[in-house]
Amino acid sequence: MPPSVRLSLVGATGAVGTQFLRVIDHLDLSFSSLDLIASKRSAGSTVTFRGRAHPVVAIEDYDFSKCDVSFFTAGSKVSGEYGPRAAAAGCIVVDNTSRFRLDEGIDLIVPQLNGSLVQRNRAGSIIANPNCSTIQIVKVLAPIRELFGVRDVVVSTYQAASGAGQKAVDELLAHTGSETPAPRSEYFRAPLAFNVVPVIDELYQSGWTKEELKIVHESRKIMQVPELRLTATAVRVPVVVGHSVAMFTRTERPVDVAALLDSFARNREVVACPDDRIPTPRFIAERDKTYVGRIRVDPDDPRGLWTWIVADNLWVGAAYNGGQIIQMLVEQHTGRA
Repeated sequence: MPPSVRLSLVGATGAVGTQFLRVIDHLDLSFSSLDLIASKRSAGSTVTFRGRAHPVVAIEDYDFSKCDVSFFTAGSKVSGEYGPRAAAAGCIVVDNTSRFRLDEGIDLIVPQLNGSLVQRNRAGSIIANPNCSTIQIVKVLAPIRELFGVRDVVVSTYQAASGAGQKAVDELLAHTGSETPAPRSEYFRAPLAFNVVPVIDELYQSGWTKEELKIVHESRKIMQVPELRLTATAVRVPVVVGHSVAMFTRTERPVDVAALLDSFARNREVVACPDDRIPTPRFIAERDKTYVGRIRVDPDDPRGLWTWIVADNLWVGAAYNGGQIIQMLVEQHTGRA
């Protein structure tokens, strides 16, 4: 990369793209230029960032040789078509979609767990950003495994509407304010207002959904435990921002809650909450931490541990994780890593 890092953002006008701009400001990320890229529908508009109006360019018209690092968050189809083109032009792509996550040779990175992998990515590489729920799960599961070992894990996720995009949020809010029940939904398997929908993403003939299998296979790859026994149920809930997870972990050794709390206290990314401040999605928006509460051991099994995990899916589960990866790339380039 040249002396100054040139950055671009694909999907600049979307839900995650909008948050990504806030994240890089929050991280005080330095770069020499910032190009905002979106669909032709958004091209020609401007986005104000750090006091400057940035024009939005159509991805079809953008020359990726003009940037060194690009954050992609415009959907798997766009990433599949333009990600390799950007890499071929010499750009390092940090992709927020599911397109490359399980591909051999593509690093799937949560900086606090396997951030050392960033070092081996050079110009022309693609780095994958994990699924939003996976990120908050592994941030809590990793210290549990380190302390007590893990035999098997059962998770149920309660995922916000924003995980399906801004238009899905708009539909939820419109339906919630309606006096009559919505007859159908364009973005969910059933109307989400005043409802919960236990299907996220594609439903396979096996009965499992794509979202559930993402959680399983991505967790194994990030933690480098291909034999990890983890099973999931993913549920969409009428919440705008913030995914929640109920996780049951059966450990290899008896759980010492005090030791676990001490581990969390030394973890800059995870906040353990007491029972009088149980984390809920309504109160964690635009925060860069993963919150864990309801920490309790099964009274009939000292190796059975329940945890309740909450994080902002647009920050922790997408933009912030990607921003931290890019921050590492920038620091690696400037010799400050």
